[in-house]
Formats: sequence, C-alpha cells, structure tokens
Amino acid sequence: MALEAQTWGDLLRQRSSHLFVGREQEQETFRLNFIYAVPKFLLFAIHGEPGVGKSALMARFRRITQEHDGLTAWVNSTQLGPTPRETQLRTMRAIARQFARVDTPLLPFEDGYAEYETALESVAADAAPPIPHLNLLHTLTSGADAPADAAWRTYVAEKFSNPNLRALIETPVQALSRPFVEALNFRAPTRPLLLCFDDWEQTGAHLSDWLLELLAGGKLHVNVWIALAGETPLEAIWEPLRPVVAPMPLAPLTEEETRRYARAKSITEASRLSDIWTFSKGLPIWLQVLTSVQRGHGGDLALGPVERYLKWMDVPHRSEIVLRCAAARWLDAEIAAAAIQSEDEAEHFEWLCSTPLLERRNGHWQYHPLLREKILSFAHQQFAEELRATHRRLYDFYRRRAEAEVSGASVAHALHNPAWRADKLEALYHGLMLDDEAVIEEGGEIFLIALESYAPFAGAIVATWQEVADSPMTPSRIIEWERTLATSWGALRGENWEEILAFCNIVRQRNDVGPEAMDVVAQLHARAERELGLELAPRPTSTPPETDVGRDGIPTRRIANPPYAEETKVLEEPPQEQEKEAEEEADVDRAVEPDGISKETEEAASPSEATDEETEIEPELEAPTPPTPPSSESEPPAEEVEEEAVEDTPEATESEVEAAEETDEVSPEASTSEKTEDAEVYRERGNAHFMKRAYKQAIEAYSRALEVNPQDAVAYNNRGLCYAQLKGFDRAIENYTRAIEIHPRYASAYKNRAWIYARQRNYTQAQADYSRALEINPQDAKAYNDRGNIHIQLEAYDQAIDDYTEAIRCNAQYAVAHLNRGQALMHQSAYEKAIADFDQALALPQNKADAVAYHFRGRAYAQLGQPEQALADYEQALEERPTYAPIHNDYGLAYVQLEQYDAALAAYQMAIEHNPQFAPAYYNAACAAALTQDAKAACDWLKRAIDEHPKYRSMARKDSDFDAIRARPCFQALL
Repeated sequence: MALEAQTWGDLLRQRSSHLFVGREQEQETFRLNFIYAVPKFLLFAIHGEPGVGKSALMARFRRITQEHDGLTAWVNSTQLGPTPRETQLRTMRAIARQFARVDTPLLPFEDGYAEYETALESVAADAAPPIPHLNLLHTLTSGADAPADAAWRTYVAEKFSNPNLRALIETPVQALSRPFVEALNFRAPTRPLLLCFDDWEQTGAHLSDWLLELLAGGKLHVNVWIALAGETPLEAIWEPLRPVVAPMPLAPLTEEETRRYARAKSITEASRLSDIWTFSKGLPIWLQVLTSVQRGHGGDLALGPVERYLKWMDVPHRSEIVLRCAAARWLDAEIAAAAIQSEDEAEHFEWLCSTPLLERRNGHWQYHPLLREKILSFAHQQFAEELRATHRRLYDFYRRRAEAEVSGASVAHALHNPAWRADKLEALYHGLMLDDEAVIEEGGEIFLIALESYAPFAGAIVATWQEVADSPMTPSRIIEWERTLATSWGALRGENWEEILAFCNIVRQRNDVGPEAMDVVAQLHARAERELGLELAPRPTSTPPETDVGRDGIPTRRIANPPYAEETKVLEEPPQEQEKEAEEEADVDRAVEPDGISKETEEAASPSEATDEETEIEPELEAPTPPTPPSSESEPPAEEVEEEAVEDTPEATESEVEAAEETDEVSPEASTSEKTEDAEVYRERGNAHFMKRAYKQAIEAYSRALEVNPQDAVAYNNRGLCYAQLKGFDRAIENYTRAIEIHPRYASAYKNRAWIYARQRNYTQAQADYSRALEINPQDAKAYNDRGNIHIQLEAYDQAIDDYTEAIRCNAQYAVAHLNRGQALMHQSAYEKAIADFDQALALPQNKADAVAYHFRGRAYAQLGQPEQALADYEQALEERPTYAPIHNDYGLAYVQLEQYDAALAAYQMAIEHNPQFAPAYYNAACAAALTQDAKAACDWLKRAIDEHPKYRSMARKDSDFDAIRARPCFQALL
C-alpha cells in the first residue's frame, strides 16, 4: 500500500500512475456492490473487441476491491494447458498462490494440492505407468477388450490404498474443487473475494463447464464474485445465472474521452490530438501507445497507428527494437538479447519493458496480442528480410538451448523434460516462420512420437502450427500441414477412425519419417482398419523404439537449476504485475525492518526503497493481547482502554460495517434521572458483546447508550474500537474524535485514533495524537514505543531512539522497546549498541519475538564481520521460523563471508524454495556461483534475478563478485 500523499505533487503522481478515463457506469455498478448488504451482482461479464480495454477495466475492479479491503486473484491465458483438466488445475493453483502471497492461504486446498503433487511424483517414479492423458497411443490402440482407462484404474487401485489419494489421481479436478470452494467460503464471510478471468475467448472453452458447475451449484458464498473478460458475450449456457450477472459490453472511448486522456498525458497540440483520435479510433490500447511518445506532431504522413508510433519515437532507432522483439512470442532479457543483437541490448530491453507495448505475464514479458499482430503485419510488408533474420536468430537460440537441455537423449525421453518442451516449441514456431523444410519434417515427427510419450505436447504442436498458419504471408505448404495436423489431432481425440486412417495413409507415403514415428503410425493404422472392418495391410517394418526410464513419467517440478526451466512457455506462475495484489498491513507495534547487511543485495536498503518482491514484513514483535473489556466508567481515566485493542481478528465485510452504521442515529433523550443508569446498562451490555467479539451487537448497545446520553465519551471510544475491528476505520476515527471532543484529556482515545492514522500511513496525524496522549500521561511506555515506530517511518532515527529509551525508562521489562531501539541503532550503523539491545530483549521474560531478535542480532554480527556468531543466531531464528526466506538469505550471506560458497548456494536455494519470488536470493546465488567461476550457473541465477527486477542488471555491472566471469558471453548477453 502506497504512503498517503502529503503534497500536491504526491497526489498528482499517484493518480497519474493509474490514469483511467471513461467506463464510469461500469465502475459505478461495481462499486455499488459493496454498499448492498446482499450483493446485487455476483458475476461481471465484460466483453468487447481486442484492445477496447477489458483488462484495464478488470484491473480497475481489482483496485476498487482492494480499496474496500477485499482480496483479488487474476488468471488469464497463461494458465491455458493442452487439456481442460490441466487448465482447470493450473487455474485453481494460480488463484491459491496469489492468495498465499498476501498471507491468506486457501486451506485445505493447499494441503490437497500438495498431496496431489506428491502422488504424481510417486507415479512418475514408476516405469511406464498407463496414464491415459499422456499416452494417447495406448488409449487408441488398446481396443475394447483392454481399454486404457481400465488399465489406469487398475494401476491406481494397486498403487494407492488410500481412497482419497486414488480420487486425487483419477479425478483431480473434482477432488480438488471441493476444498477449493471450502477455502474460498472460509475467507469470504470476512472480506469480499474477486476472481478475475481474463482472455476468456481463449480459456473459456476449458474453464466454462468447471466454473459453471461451481457457480450453478450455489455453494459459493455471496462474497465470492467473478469477473470474466472476453471478446464475445456469454453463451446461452450461462442463462441460468442471468439474475446475478452484470453484462458489460465495452465500446471504444468517445472523442471527448480520448482527448481528455491525451491532455492528461500533456499532449495539447490540436492537430496531434486530432491525429490521436483518428488513429486510435477510441481503442484504449492504441491511445496508450500513441500518447506514450512526445516527439511527433500532427499531420505527419503515416499510413496507420503502427507507422505513426514508430515515427514519433524520441530515439528513432528504437523502432528497430520494437520490430525485432515483436518476432518473439515471449520475452525476457536473454530472449530479447537474441532478437536485438546490438551493443546496448540490455538498455534497449529495459526501455521496451517501460512502454505500453509489453505486459508482464508469469515471469515473462509479452506484446499485447493486438499490437503484436499489427506490428508484425507492418514488419512483413516493410522489413521482411530483417524480420526473417530475427526469426533465424531466435530459432538458432532456442534450438541450441533445447539441445543443451537433453544432450544425446532420444525424443521420447526429451519429451518429459519441461525446459526442452518449452524451448522446442519456440524453436518450432520460429523455424516454421522461416518455412524451413527440416523443421516441418521434425515437427510432424515429434507430433507422432508425442502421442505415445507425452500427448499434451502433440496438442501444443498443433496450436503452434495454427498460430504460424494465421500469420501474414504464410507459405501455402505450412497452411496445408496445419490443416492436416489439426484434422488428425481432432480425429485422434474424438476417435474418428476414417480421418485417422486417411492421416496414416498420408504419412506412410512419405520417406522422411523416422522409425519411432512410423511405429506409431503403424499401430494407429492397424487399429483404424480393425475398427472400420478392413483387411489389414502389411505393416512397414521398423526398429523398436528406444526403451528409456524417463519416457513414460510425469515431470516433477525443477526447483532452480536452471531457474528458467519451467513446465512450458505457457507458464504457470501469475504475472509479475499481478503478484502485487495487496500489501500486508503490519501493526504499528511491530519493530521496523533493518538495513541490509551486504552489497550483494539491496532488499533492505531502506523500507521506502525496497520493493514488494524484495522485502517481507517481519512478524509483529508484540503479539496483540486479547482486548480488555472496554471501560464502563463515566469518567475516562488515561488507562481506560488498551491502546492495542484492535488486533488481527478475522476481518468483517464492508456490508457488516454498513449494517453496523445504521445503528448510529440518536433518538430523543431519556429523562435525566434515568439517563446515567440506562447508559451504563447499555454500555455494560456493549462491553459483554465486545469481549465475545460480537462487534455488530456491541455497536448496537453502545449506540443505545449514546441515545440515552450523547455526552458519553467512553461509549464513543468503545464503539470506535468495534468499528476498528470491523475495518471501518473512518467510522472508528469519527467515534474517537467525538470522544476527544467531549473529554479533551482522554488519552486512550488519542492513542486509539493514532493507531488508525498509522495504519492509514497518515504518520503526521498519528505522531500528533501519540504526543498529545503522552502530554496527558508521560509515563505511558507503550505510547513512547508506538511514537518511536512513527519516527522510524519518517526516518527520524534520533527521535525514534529517544522515544524507545523513554519507553524503557517507564518500563525496564519492555522487551519490544529494546528490540525496536536495536533496529533503530542499526539504521545509524551503531551495531555494537544494537547487539546490546538485542541481548537485553532476549534476556527479558516478556519477550515474545525471539526469532526476530536472533535474526536482527545475526545481521548486526554480520555487519561487524563476525559471520560465525551471525550463523549461530540465524540457526536459532530458523528454529522458530524455518520457512522465512530472508533468514535463509542472510544465512547464505554469512557463508559467503566465510568463503563457503556451496553452503551459501544451498541457503539461497532454501530461500527460493520457501519464496520463489524472493529476488535477492537469485542475485546472491549468482554472486556465489560467480565466485566459484561457474559461469553458466551464475548467469542462470542472474537472469532470474533480472527477470524479477531490472535493477539487478545495473548492480551486476558494478559488482566485483562477477569479475571472474565478466568476459564470458552469457554474462555479457545479460548486460
């Protein structure tokens, strides 16, 4: 969550970064959903032509949901698998991962999926398991007397005695959908959940039946909302859900909206505004592209938006970068280097990532599909030879990388290597774009072998061929092959034996098909003739295929060697820009993150500089105590209510807050003689509800007390506590403020209001309220500690240390204050003094955060050049927090200080295993590998670090750890 704007400039920068024009009605419809006690709509169906802004509107919905303290998840075509089952599993997993990243894991789905992966690994370890969806040839040729599905069921029954495991393996989607829904329903009562499905025109064919079953079954909580974005309206099968569907057809923006957007981007020249309207045609994607360059002027002679954009660029030669990189289906630093091949390729790629041409998807960059289509069409017409040369470079790049992955292995064996599959598919794409005869023959042969070894890859080959066939200026023989393969693939999956026989006859007439592929054709041909009642033709002779342990297994996940070895280029990880869905909100009682300890990583240079991927929030250093009963006294003393009464309880939905607010109206006063007594009765009733966490009922009771006695400051304060528990922070502030107005020396109300201001990042107001509370009660240790935390946020470290010292003076047993002062001292590089505070914190019996104290003391020892002591402290910290990636990362840094690089690499890999998005561990691993002169491993790790955050490229240019490999080509390519 960004810091609250303090100046005009802050506010302008914040709002300009999220510039959004138009779609007011759609946004209003969505916002109203948060007002109703029962949501009016449960499904928002967005549709419109490519580039009209469907994804942007969905992103807007996500932002609105987060503003209402909701959770969101986003899936798109990157979850698209070769079969509906794979797509459905990837989709559930992607949603669960996104929720887990904001510390809201979908249990028990996560547990069920972990069991599923373990069971798959067990199956993969066996030799030749009869897996129907992997061995399509076995399914097709087994015959009615020995069906493949029966063989699979028998295998599973013999291997797994647990019926739950059998269900997971045989019907994973059905088995995992139930805990998936249960996990969503567990979260939904406390905050709204928005599940976004983008690229529905691609994913809908695989997800419609599954999603409809979840929704039409009526089991999902009403706070689970769905947003679908596709090119066409929902099909008739969605009609039963019509009462809860909000259709949202999107048209291009109006001329006024287009001009308003351009003017907001500082484009005011009348002729330029007119050109932007003419060439964008109101499509937001073109509007973003054309307004992203400032050099051009109206009236330029250009034929279309692509030419206009390229002509308006600030640096003319960048147009070549745009055209070359458009040849690639996916981009990262290494792929872009292969496409660009210039002296400044790294800088060019960084610039390209900053343009609206590219969007981040699952760890890779990708051109917006509409933009890529138009740019490639222009390149085919104007720069055909340069485009062909780029395809040749990319083909060679992927071919070499695929060969390196499975050097000397058979195709059947290589098919079970996910990195090989990904690279081979891209090599096939670029080779087909070159109309390379050898690639055409190889692609057809691998398609046939995959039917027996890894059938989903056969479908991926067909999809790739179709994409090439749809490209402009595609040769006729590519189109003919595409029709043949697409028809045969449909026939094979539908068991259309006439079409299968025709396909087999076409292949048998060729003399360039290898023995493994021809053996597949022979088996299919024989089965087709049996099914059609034909006399068996003589089978061509062939050598038996290679027998190989790896040819029939299910691939297991590769952790990090090398980092880019993913399942396929249709990656499973969610897009990076969508990984930052919600920032974990930390209580102001927690200690502040310390500085980092090594030049190898910048993840903790300062809290304001660190990014979401680099910094994980430390646990609260003082666990919230159960809220004490709110006071029932008529005169509020300074210690009336615990200032930390708002704790991390399950959060309420916005509708609960709204329902609670309805009780705030004050009725005519009761008689003076009854007022005090009745107010106390209602207040005591509210206190009882508060202790039971029945906050809505408590609000009602306090409101009744205020009807009787509108001057009851305690009732206002206590009602504010209830609103804070329900995340109704504005209402909480109103109640605390009213309590202060009635009783200006009400210290607890000041502290409670300060806590809310701090949570909202309004540090100036929080600081003022804590100061006022301390004027009233100068002996309040916790108020000093909390004000010290505010000073840390404002980087006023001297003042923070003074406040923590005062807190310790008031309460010598206050472990948290020692721990916080130690961290403040580390900001000033006073490491020995910091260690003394950490020692004191660990010695006090009230200390509730030993892991944090050991972790920070270890960092201080590391800064003092004492890695052995640092390692000992990290060991202690890991006993309590074994899965916390920053501790493992620091563990590795200490080993680097000892020049034990293998141990350091092992520690970094543990950090990555527990948090695959923790970028500093990738960079540090690259440094450690470089220090051992392992150039390939160092480049692999560095590539992943740069993919996570481009800053690591500039760090690597200056880092002496890479001196031993600086001249190596792989390192130079990354820079």
